[in-house]
Amino acid sequence: MRKKGQRAATRTLHVVDADNLTAGPTEFQCRADEAARRYRVAAGLQQGDLVFVGSDLRSSAVTGFAWPAASRLVTTGKDAVDLGLLDHLVPSALEGRVSRVLLGSGDGIFAESLAALRTAGLRVEVVALTGHVSHRLYPASADVHLLPAPRPCADGRCRLPVGRGHLSLAA
Repeated sequence: MRKKGQRAATRTLHVVDADNLTAGPTEFQCRADEAARRYRVAAGLQQGDLVFVGSDLRSSAVTGFAWPAASRLVTTGKDAVDLGLLDHLVPSALEGRVSRVLLGSGDGIFAESLAALRTAGLRVEVVALTGHVSHRLYPASADVHLLPAPRPCADGRCRLPVGRGHLSLAA
């Protein structure tokens, strides 16, 4: 609830599961770049927006290059990225800081948190891959933006070379 004299928040919070937008962890820079570009366009990402991007350790290097200005969560394990990103979707922590929340994922684990944000008066939207959206997200959000499936990388030349962002175990 806004205090008297306090301006309404106009910032947008983006909470993105990068691996979800690439249809799984990827080592291909072209795939990570394409997913980030498509998300930015669909979400209307603007300078000054708050951006949190999570990824599995296996795709952390390409995710870092695709989302250079984002705060990043890198983890490993079943649902670990989702669980880490949920920490950024707490209504009491966002009150007065943002007016709009965009989720870059189609995972149903976020439905309850998104519904709570809507109840708190925030505009909630989802950006996800076509065919990869949980039915639970539709009623929890004001709008769902569908992205086309990622294109296969042509010849693998866009794969991040070993040693550039990864530890090389070779002697």
